[in-house]
Amino acid sequence: SVRSMQGFFVQATAAGTVTFKDAHKVSGENSDGFFFRKDQDLFTRIKLSVSIEDSYNEMLVAFREEAVDGIDRLDATQLGVSNGLRFYSQLDNQAFAIQTLGALRTEKEIALGLHIEEDGLHVFNIEEMRSLPTGMNIYLRDELTKEVYDMTSSESVSISLNKGTYNERFTLQ
Repeated sequence: SVRSMQGFFVQATAAGTVTFKDAHKVSGENSDGFFFRKDQDLFTRIKLSVSIEDSYNEMLVAFREEAVDGIDRLDATQLGVSNGLRFYSQLDNQAFAIQTLGALRTEKEIALGLHIEEDGLHVFNIEEMRSLPTGMNIYLRDELTKEVYDMTSSESVSISLNKGTYNERFTLQ
């Protein structure tokens, strides 16, 4: 169900019309006065961003018991370039703004993608980390240079990049 004040997108798989009726509304979902999910701290998530001067884009990787390590209803596709910058995780040749995987019990490697329309120094940053298992670190790996950056202990990582699309250069580990 979608609570009051929450938005969402619909990705159609065929031409047609999406119709919402009053009968689709759910009552009681806001009876506690909270408009945001109360279970937000109960699952592990990492929000990463990339920025250059006035351009900024972010993506989220989450880990939940009910998710699968594949595409499911908890994932959200990345809709396109924002201010000349597009940052996303990748799975099965699809770009995701939110990629939710199964519970984080073992090390996982997540392919990242980046489309940039401006040459320069791009700053990678962890915007948020929630419920990360004790002692676990998050690494950004540059497959081209073989550099591995510990994102858990550094505030940000700056990498000089030329405009283009990078779908095989970076992974999150």
